[in-house]
Amino acid sequence: MWRTWRRLAVGLAALSLPGALIAGCSSTSTGTPTPTGTGASSATAGPPSSAKPSSTRPKTIDLKGVDPCQILTPQQRQQLGFQGGGNPSNASDVYQHAKTCEYYDHGEDLSGDFMLVTTKGIEGFSDGTYNAETQPIQVNGFPALIAKIPGMAISCAVVVDVADGQFLDVQFVSPGGDGSKQGLMCQKAQQMAQAAVGSLAAR
Repeated sequence: MWRTWRRLAVGLAALSLPGALIAGCSSTSTGTPTPTGTGASSATAGPPSSAKPSSTRPKTIDLKGVDPCQILTPQQRQQLGFQGGGNPSNASDVYQHAKTCEYYDHGEDLSGDFMLVTTKGIEGFSDGTYNAETQPIQVNGFPALIAKIPGMAISCAVVVDVADGQFLDVQFVSPGGDGSKQGLMCQKAQQMAQAAVGSLAAR
């Protein structure tokens, strides 16, 4: 059911522009998105902007060959509220051939997933490739963006610049279409991104 909602979010967004669109987090207004703090110092917000973040990275993380369902440790999954392991997929609705791992938080009734994008860099959010309202942040020192689909409040994404031509997309969606949880979804997306980048950088 929640996969249907995720794909619906993408499909509806795709109607607004001819280009490919992000299945990122959405808002019921076209104002500047406001990120929700995670309580952790490793994700910090910058001023509202649609520009891409700085390309300065602590290191390069190559996502090619990475199994997205092996990024999080069992402890990290538990801390994020996920029950059990993730469900792997290669059928990204937006990013061509992006490996995906999907999780579910039954307590909050939210889905969360990774998409490992290796065919386009994060500059796609500033060059018009992806239709999203964005705000620069940092995740464990890596340039990143909070991204929302304009006019849709049922999802929230954090995209992290990990390498030239590659980025990590961490996305939360409300399967029941509850837009009142967007702040929570943005918060959990940042927490999940922090956990993922920490694990990947330590490899």
